[in-house]
Amino acid sequence: MSTATQPAPSTSVPTSSPSDRKLSPRRTWSLAAAEIRLLLRNKALLFYSAGLPILGGLFMLRILPDTGEGASEQATRLVVTITGFALLFGVYYSLVSTFVARRQDLVLKRLRSGESSVVDVLTAISMPSLLVMLVQTVVASVLAVVLVGAFTPVNVALVVIAVLGGGVVVALLAAISSAFSSTVESVQVTTLPLILVLMAAPGFAVPASVMPDTFLDIARFLPMSPVVELIELGISGVGRSGEVLDLAGTFSAAALPLAVLVAWGVVGVTATIRYFRWEPRR
Repeated sequence: MSTATQPAPSTSVPTSSPSDRKLSPRRTWSLAAAEIRLLLRNKALLFYSAGLPILGGLFMLRILPDTGEGASEQATRLVVTITGFALLFGVYYSLVSTFVARRQDLVLKRLRSGESSVVDVLTAISMPSLLVMLVQTVVASVLAVVLVGAFTPVNVALVVIAVLGGGVVVALLAAISSAFSSTVESVQVTTLPLILVLMAAPGFAVPASVMPDTFLDIARFLPMSPVVELIELGISGVGRSGEVLDLAGTFSAAALPLAVLVAWGVVGVTATIRYFRWEPRR
């Protein structure tokens, strides 16, 4: 007599897709702490992130012509330059290299198949570079006081928004650029076009006063331009046309650069969802 074999009950636990998982601050910080340790061990990447922006800012301050501007304007130049280089090399270039390295070592694939959400992973990997960039902005402010003299920012809130918003936008651009880099060695080539675009922001590498008006009208919509413009408004209160503004006037003048910054953030999120790669390129 034969007996029917009953199928064994399934013991597998259904798992949710990575996009359905919720952000966990605890997991994010654990992953970020590991990334911070890896950054501290990588001396070359640490120099790009922490050393190069400060040196670049001081160098640019030395070679730019002295226009007889006041303390606030000189402080603005120093903070803009160091923060800009921190975004370029400390956030953008550093993160593209990190994303590509983690992808090629299958780290991203393992993290995505684990408990961490997509936001957990991307935030944790980006956090060390963003923290270094924030520290460099503070160092730039201290250097401005030491080298230029005391100055009173007109609107500190705009400076904070520029630094934080710029960091998020550039981190998203780094995530997108990593999709087009097959190896860590190729990052030096694949990041160059966007680095040149970011440096074209008026008032960053080249003073806005020497740029043609037609180019200025277009360049205001580049990713780095709202960061530069908001820092200029926040520290010196000088608008793009050279007018000196009070606190209320800086908020009014900040409407366009804030809108541009938000627009680039939306573009960055959309493109990251579309193009970011979790597995090695073949």
